[in-house]
Amino acid sequence: MANYCAISGTITLKDEATAARLTKILTDETAANEGNLDFGGEVWMLGLHVAHCNKEVSFFGDVKWALEQSDMELFVKWLGKYEPVKDIEIVLNYEEMGCDVIGKYLLRNGILEDYFIPEDKFPKYPEIQDGDDEDEIHDAYMDQLYAMIEEMEPALIHDFNEEAA
Repeated sequence: MANYCAISGTITLKDEATAARLTKILTDETAANEGNLDFGGEVWMLGLHVAHCNKEVSFFGDVKWALEQSDMELFVKWLGKYEPVKDIEIVLNYEEMGCDVIGKYLLRNGILEDYFIPEDKFPKYPEIQDGDDEDEIHDAYMDQLYAMIEEMEPALIHDFNEEAA
Protein backbone atom coordinates (compact mmCIF):
# COMPACT_ATOMS: atom_id res chain seq x y z
CA MET A 1 0.00 0.00 0.00
CA ALA A 2 1.27 3.43 -0.91
CA ASN A 3 2.15 6.09 1.61
CA TYR A 4 0.32 9.08 0.27
CA CYS A 5 2.26 12.31 0.04
CA ALA A 6 0.36 15.58 0.48
CA ILE A 7 1.22 18.30 -2.01
CA SER A 8 0.26 21.94 -2.26
CA GLY A 9 1.57 24.68 -4.41
CA THR A 10 1.28 27.77 -6.50
CA ILE A 11 2.00 28.32 -10.15
CA THR A 12 2.63 31.99 -10.95
CA LEU A 13 2.19 33.08 -14.55
CA LYS A 14 2.69 36.27 -16.52
CA ASP A 15 -0.95 37.40 -16.46
CA GLU A 16 -4.41 36.53 -15.19
CA ALA A 17 -5.67 35.29 -18.58
CA THR A 18 -2.85 32.73 -18.73
CA ALA A 19 -3.62 31.64 -15.15
CA ALA A 20 -7.30 31.20 -16.04
CA ARG A 21 -6.38 29.17 -19.15
CA LEU A 22 -4.00 26.90 -17.22
CA THR A 23 -6.59 26.46 -14.44
CA LYS A 24 -9.09 25.27 -17.06
CA ILE A 25 -6.53 22.86 -18.56
CA LEU A 26 -5.70 21.39 -15.14
CA THR A 27 -9.39 21.18 -14.18
CA ASP A 28 -10.39 19.54 -17.49
CA GLU A 29 -7.49 17.09 -17.29
CA THR A 30 -8.36 16.04 -13.73
CA ALA A 31 -12.05 15.70 -14.65
CA ALA A 32 -11.13 13.47 -17.61
CA ASN A 33 -9.13 11.24 -15.23
CA GLU A 34 -11.79 10.94 -12.50
CA GLY A 35 -10.31 13.67 -10.29
CA ASN A 36 -6.67 12.73 -10.87
CA LEU A 37 -3.95 14.34 -12.96
CA ASP A 38 -1.75 12.10 -15.09
CA PHE A 39 1.09 14.20 -16.48
CA GLY A 40 2.98 11.32 -18.05
CA GLY A 41 4.82 10.09 -14.97
CA GLU A 42 4.53 7.14 -12.69
CA VAL A 43 2.79 9.30 -10.10
CA TRP A 44 -0.74 10.60 -10.46
CA MET A 45 -1.85 13.64 -8.53
CA LEU A 46 -4.89 12.35 -6.69
CA GLY A 47 -7.95 14.40 -5.91
CA LEU A 48 -6.25 17.51 -7.23
CA HIS A 49 -8.07 20.74 -6.35
CA VAL A 50 -7.25 23.76 -8.51
CA ALA A 51 -8.21 27.44 -8.27
CA HIS A 52 -6.80 30.69 -9.57
CA CYS A 53 -6.65 34.25 -8.35
CA ASN A 54 -4.97 36.98 -10.38
CA LYS A 55 -1.77 35.51 -11.90
CA GLU A 56 -1.61 32.50 -9.57
CA VAL A 57 -2.95 28.98 -9.88
CA SER A 58 -3.15 27.25 -6.50
CA PHE A 59 -3.51 23.51 -6.10
CA PHE A 60 -3.45 20.78 -3.49
CA GLY A 61 -3.94 17.04 -3.43
CA ASP A 62 -2.02 13.83 -2.88
CA VAL A 63 0.42 11.68 -4.82
CA LYS A 64 1.28 8.04 -4.25
CA TRP A 65 4.63 8.01 -2.52
CA ALA A 66 6.76 11.14 -2.45
CA LEU A 67 6.85 13.12 -5.67
CA GLU A 68 10.25 12.13 -7.08
CA GLN A 69 12.52 14.70 -8.72
CA SER A 70 12.06 12.95 -12.07
CA ASP A 71 8.27 13.19 -11.69
CA MET A 72 8.52 16.89 -10.88
CA GLU A 73 10.63 17.36 -13.99
CA LEU A 74 7.95 15.54 -16.04
CA PHE A 75 5.27 17.76 -14.48
CA VAL A 76 7.17 20.90 -15.50
CA LYS A 77 7.67 19.53 -19.02
CA TRP A 78 3.95 18.73 -19.17
CA LEU A 79 3.13 22.31 -18.13
CA GLY A 80 5.61 23.47 -20.79
CA LYS A 81 3.26 22.09 -23.46
CA TYR A 82 0.85 24.87 -22.50
CA GLU A 83 3.14 27.72 -21.49
CA PRO A 84 6.87 28.35 -21.98
CA VAL A 85 8.70 27.03 -18.89
CA LYS A 86 10.69 30.27 -18.57
CA ASP A 87 7.34 32.08 -18.04
CA ILE A 88 6.26 29.76 -15.19
CA GLU A 89 7.20 29.96 -11.51
CA ILE A 90 6.22 27.04 -9.28
CA VAL A 91 6.46 26.44 -5.57
CA LEU A 92 5.31 22.91 -4.72
CA ASN A 93 5.44 21.74 -1.10
CA TYR A 94 5.38 18.01 -0.34
CA GLU A 95 4.94 16.10 2.92
CA GLU A 96 5.06 12.36 3.56
CA MET A 97 5.50 12.53 7.31
CA GLY A 98 5.13 8.76 7.82
CA CYS A 99 8.47 8.35 6.04
CA ASP A 100 10.13 11.57 7.27
CA VAL A 101 9.94 13.18 3.82
CA ILE A 102 9.23 16.90 3.55
CA GLY A 103 10.42 19.60 1.21
CA LYS A 104 9.59 21.88 -1.66
CA TYR A 105 10.28 22.13 -5.35
CA LEU A 106 10.98 25.54 -6.80
CA LEU A 107 10.94 26.44 -10.48
CA ARG A 108 12.16 29.96 -11.16
CA ASN A 109 13.74 31.43 -14.29
CA GLY A 110 13.72 27.99 -15.93
CA ILE A 111 15.69 26.34 -13.11
CA LEU A 112 14.07 23.53 -11.13
CA GLU A 113 15.42 22.87 -7.62
CA ASP A 114 14.51 20.65 -4.69
CA TYR A 115 14.80 21.88 -1.10
CA PHE A 116 14.48 19.03 1.39
CA ILE A 117 15.66 17.80 4.76
CA PRO A 118 18.06 14.86 4.38
CA GLU A 119 17.22 11.77 6.40
CA ASP A 120 20.26 12.18 8.65
CA LYS A 121 19.21 15.74 9.59
CA PHE A 122 15.51 15.05 10.11
CA PRO A 123 14.63 16.02 13.72
CA LYS A 124 12.85 13.57 16.00
CA TYR A 125 9.25 14.39 16.86
CA PRO A 126 9.04 15.73 20.43
CA GLU A 127 7.81 13.50 23.24
CA ILE A 128 4.28 14.33 24.36
CA GLN A 129 3.81 14.56 28.12
CA ASP A 130 0.55 14.58 30.06
CA GLY A 131 -0.90 18.05 30.01
CA ASP A 132 0.94 19.09 26.82
CA ASP A 133 -1.01 20.82 24.09
CA GLU A 134 -0.47 18.35 21.24
CA ASP A 135 -1.63 20.81 18.57
CA GLU A 136 0.82 23.42 19.82
CA ILE A 137 3.69 20.90 19.83
CA HIS A 138 2.78 19.69 16.33
CA ASP A 139 2.57 23.24 14.96
CA ALA A 140 5.94 24.15 16.51
CA TYR A 141 7.51 20.99 15.04
CA MET A 142 6.13 21.75 11.57
CA ASP A 143 7.37 25.36 11.85
CA GLN A 144 10.82 23.95 12.71
CA LEU A 145 10.75 21.67 9.65
CA TYR A 146 9.72 24.45 7.27
CA ALA A 147 12.40 26.76 8.69
CA MET A 148 14.99 24.02 8.11
CA ILE A 149 13.81 23.61 4.49
CA GLU A 150 14.36 27.30 3.85
CA GLU A 151 17.94 26.99 5.13
CA MET A 152 18.83 23.92 3.03
CA GLU A 153 21.08 24.11 0.00
CA PRO A 154 18.87 23.18 -2.96
CA ALA A 155 19.55 20.24 -5.24
CA LEU A 156 19.52 21.27 -8.90
CA ILE A 157 17.13 19.00 -10.79
CA HIS A 158 17.05 20.54 -14.25
CA ASP A 159 17.99 23.74 -16.06
CA PHE A 160 15.33 24.15 -18.72
CA ASN A 161 17.24 27.12 -20.18
CA GLU A 162 19.79 24.67 -21.60
CA GLU A 163 17.04 23.11 -23.74
CA ALA A 164 16.05 26.51 -25.13
CA ALA A 165 19.62 27.34 -26.19
